[in-house]
Amino acid sequence: MEAPIMHSGSAIGSKIGRVLGLNYRQRVLMVGCGTAAAVAAIFKAPIAGTLFAIEILMIDLTNQSVIPLLISSVTGAMLAKVFTGQDIEFVFAVYNHFDYRNTIFYILLGLICGLIAEYIRRIQKSIGRLFHRIPGNYTRALIGGLALVPLILLFPPLFGEGYSGMRSMLTGHADELLANSPFFGMSSQSLLFVCYMTLFILFKGTATAITGAAGGVGGVFAPSLFMGSAAGFVVARVLKITGIGFASELNFSLVGMAGVLSALLKAPLTSISLIAEITGGYALLIPLIVTSGVAYVVGRFFCPYSIYAEDLANRCELVTHHKDRAALALMNPDSLIDPDFPSIPPDAPLPMLLSIALKSSKSTVAILDEEEHLLGTIRFDKVRNVLLARGEFNDYGVSDIAEPVKDIIPPGANMSEVLALFKGNDAEEIPCVRGDGKFVGFINRARAFEAYRNQVMDLSEDKE
Repeated sequence: MEAPIMHSGSAIGSKIGRVLGLNYRQRVLMVGCGTAAAVAAIFKAPIAGTLFAIEILMIDLTNQSVIPLLISSVTGAMLAKVFTGQDIEFVFAVYNHFDYRNTIFYILLGLICGLIAEYIRRIQKSIGRLFHRIPGNYTRALIGGLALVPLILLFPPLFGEGYSGMRSMLTGHADELLANSPFFGMSSQSLLFVCYMTLFILFKGTATAITGAAGGVGGVFAPSLFMGSAAGFVVARVLKITGIGFASELNFSLVGMAGVLSALLKAPLTSISLIAEITGGYALLIPLIVTSGVAYVVGRFFCPYSIYAEDLANRCELVTHHKDRAALALMNPDSLIDPDFPSIPPDAPLPMLLSIALKSSKSTVAILDEEEHLLGTIRFDKVRNVLLARGEFNDYGVSDIAEPVKDIIPPGANMSEVLALFKGNDAEEIPCVRGDGKFVGFINRARAFEAYRNQVMDLSEDKE
C-alpha cells in the first residue's frame, strides 16, 4: 500500500500546484507535501514523512520548505489517526536497551544490510531485463506466476508484503515462519533454521522482483523492511546460538529494517526516524545511527542513487539539490534549436555564397545535399578574405572552402551532452540532426549558456 499512497499524495500535490499556477519550485514543494503526508499517514510518523520528502525528492532544506512539509506530515498523521485509530501495521516497545558491547555487531549488521540492499537493486534490474524480453503482458504474468509457485510452496511467508512475518520475528514467534512449509517442525533454535532464514531473505528479493517484472504490485518499501528485519533477526539468533554475545532479536530486527531501507533508498535520516517513531521512543537511536550509517556508506559505494531515482539519473533527468545538475535535467535542447539558418548546395558558386552572406544576419551557413543531409558548414568570418577577393571567384567553389562537420547534436541529446560539445571545441554553433539524419538547425553557444544561467536562477530564487 505504501507506493500507491505515496504516488497518489504526490500526484495530488502536483495537480494543486498546476491549478494554482505555481512556479517550478513551489510545485515541487507541493509534490513533497503530498508525499510527506502520505508517509506520515501510513506509519503515523510525521517526522519520517518530512525527512522522506527531503531525502527522496531532494527538496531544499529551508524554512520555506520545512514548515509546509511538517504541517502536511502532521495533518496526514492526525487524519489517519482520526479515521483509522492509533494502530499501525507494526508498533513495538523496546524492552532491551542499547548495550555498547554490541556496537561491533551493529556495524556488522550495517555491512550485511548494505549488501542486501545492493542484492535487491541488482536482482530487480536483472529480472526486469529478463522479463522485458518476453513479449505480451499475459505471457509475462503467466511465466511470473509459475515461477513464484515453487518459491511460495517452500517459503509460504513470501506471499504478501511481509508484515505478518515481521510481527512473528518481532514478537519472538519466529517459528511461525515455518508454518505450512515442508520445514515445519524444524527447531528455530538451530543453525539449520538460520540457513532457512538466510535463503528466505534471498528468495524474498527474487520473489519481489519477479512480481514487479511480471506486472504485479510488489514494491520495494515493505519487502526491504521485511528483509532488513530478517537480517537483524539472523544476526541476533547466530550470536545467541553460538554464545558469542547476547543481542536482543527485537532490537536487531528493528535496526535491520532501518539499515536496508537506508542503503536502498539512500535515506538514512528517514530510516532512523521511522523506526524511532514506530517504537515510541529513541532507545535505539545509537544503534540505528550506527547501522544505518554503515549501510548507507556500503550502498553508496555500489550506487549513489536510490532505487527510485537510479533510472532518472541514468537518463540525466534527475533533479537533485545540485542546482547546476537540476537545471541541466530540466532543460530541453530542442527548445534552443534555431531552424532559421541559411543553407547552400555543395556545388554552388561563390557569388551565391557572397549574396547569402550579405543578406543573412547569421554567422554560419549549412551545406546541404538534395536530401537535406548536412555535408559541412562555412563560417563567414573565416572566409571573409576569399569572399572579398572577387577576382578569384572562378578559382573556388563552396565545397572548396567548406569545413567538415566535427560535432553534431543527435536526436534525443540532453543538455549535459550539448554543453559538453561546446566545451570541447570553439564552435559558436553546433548543428542538430533528426533521426533520419536530416539537418534541422543550429544551437548557438551564447544562447545555450544564457538559457542554462536563467534556469539556474529560476531554481535558486523564488518568484513573487
